[in-house]
Amino acid sequence: MTLPRIYLQLTTTPMTNIHENGPEPRIVGGEEVDIKCFPFQVAILDIIGRLTCGGSIISPTYILTAAHCFDGLDNEPYVEVLIGSSDLRDYEGKLYNVSRYINHPKYNRYFDYDFSIVQLSSRLSYSETVQPIALPEYQEPEIVGSDAIISGYGLTKNPHDSPDPYYGRNSKLRAVTLSIVDRNDCNARLTGVYGGAYEVPENMLCAGAKRGKDACHGDDGGPLIIKTEKGPKLIGVFSFGYQCATFYYPAAFAKVSMVRNWIKQETGV
Repeated sequence: MTLPRIYLQLTTTPMTNIHENGPEPRIVGGEEVDIKCFPFQVAILDIIGRLTCGGSIISPTYILTAAHCFDGLDNEPYVEVLIGSSDLRDYEGKLYNVSRYINHPKYNRYFDYDFSIVQLSSRLSYSETVQPIALPEYQEPEIVGSDAIISGYGLTKNPHDSPDPYYGRNSKLRAVTLSIVDRNDCNARLTGVYGGAYEVPENMLCAGAKRGKDACHGDDGGPLIIKTEKGPKLIGVFSFGYQCATFYYPAAFAKVSMVRNWIKQETGV
């Protein structure tokens, strides 16, 4: 299958191995990384090859992403999944068709249970650029203040900073280190942003950093991971945030440990 042409602006920064020190906390404010260091990362593309969301490989046939990535679509999604590529414009990866997607039954317009399981039409062959990510146990807690890494192919600059529609466009896989934020603190920071008092659902977690470091448009559905002695572990799926890399406002992630039983029920993983 011929890969689509995606017209995006390129960037150049050093690569970092997640199994060593992880990306420098400098996606927005991140640095380029090699897919070999994040072999679970995928890109979900629309029918004309535009990036819509990220996602994570959890088995040879299933991808975990955000349910809101499929808002407005029926169960015959006109999307493809690009796997094994550090660059959306590089033909090193491979495109896979999607047979169906399964949104969490409790997903709603408030981004509660913002999970979707994507079933590929053919099985993946694992390699150094294609690997599944480990999942947490049911209700496994996260440690407030600890480091977590978000990766994706999304914008590298806050689009609200410029009227240029191509501002911050990017094709390279990038990553940035964030810190897990206490949920009560996250609620306090987001109150008023969404029209009054706001409470982040219990099945979500927040993570943020100083201004200039965050996930952004196109990173939706992508992985928030932590490093463990056994390797990287998926703890969150990027759901929403206030603009991109805006000081004081953390990003919200659907918490994988809260739906661990549902994932196992649907995929056997």
